[in-house]
Amino acid sequence: RLKTCIDRALEKKETMRANLYVTRQLIFHHVTWDPYCVEMKRIWDQLKAATPQLFYKEVDEDVAKTPYVTTYPSIYMIDENGKRHLYGGLRDFVQLQNWALAPSIRF
Repeated sequence: RLKTCIDRALEKKETMRANLYVTRQLIFHHVTWDPYCVEMKRIWDQLKAATPQLFYKEVDEDVAKTPYVTTYPSIYMIDENGKRHLYGGLRDFVQLQNWALAPSIRF
């Protein structure tokens, strides 16, 4: 049977609903030898466990350097519009979680 425009629109809506929570990406840039990175990695793992609806990526800067990253640890968010935001808060689970789930970026 041929798909109608309505069928295609409903399929697209279902796909969008399934991907609703994977609209923000959090990227953690770290090095293995830095004690601040080790501390933030513990908080990062807590965040991943508490908010599995977000997409997470880790970059070991000892293995692969990222051109725009100059300090470690660094956490960037790619928001729903593709804009990159740098986390500027403390190494604190609650503050990081609030930032990651905030409807608008405040840092």
